[in-house]
Amino acid sequence: MMALYLTFIHLLHEKLVKNNIDPNSYEIRSLPIVHSTNDYAERLLKMNFPYNVVLSKIQENGRGRENRYWDSSDGGIYLSIGIQKDMDPIELSTPVVEVVHRVLSEIVACEIRNPNDIMIKGKKVAGILVESKIQGPVMKQAIIGIGINVVNEIAEDLSDIATRLDDHCDVPEIYELASDIALEVIKMVNKTLLLV
Repeated sequence: MMALYLTFIHLLHEKLVKNNIDPNSYEIRSLPIVHSTNDYAERLLKMNFPYNVVLSKIQENGRGRENRYWDSSDGGIYLSIGIQKDMDPIELSTPVVEVVHRVLSEIVACEIRNPNDIMIKGKKVAGILVESKIQGPVMKQAIIGIGINVVNEIAEDLSDIATRLDDHCDVPEIYELASDIALEVIKMVNKTLLLV
């Protein structure tokens, strides 16, 4: 299974090249387990990787808005994109949710529930968490976290409010879907934040 996650790095690299984005400008990591992909992306920012992408097979302590726990067992997409650059302080959650919704809509009927959730038949399948640091009139960094239930088991106590893609459609391989989403978010970020 880990080999599939390592494939993510190769696939995203290829897709960035095809879209005229320098893949070497992004530090891309694919890991078996992390505490939180957002925390890992922030650590990479501190290690002088100003643009990074982190995918993990499992999160030990995934979180959503207001520090709510996000169950992150094997079989989901747990993806973060870190950016460290002086930027206009814009609200990023909405465009990120729209990008993820557009990608998922190619495989399943789903809808956005404001401000940051994607729903299938009234149940949550994906959530977005954007954490930013603002200093005066400038946003110094942004970390975009994306969690998607794909083939992972949904805990029984969450089954009334959460669902997974596998219960509604034929799902692509996790690394394929994750690399598509990472690419589309990077393209949106580059356009919105003028990184290129």
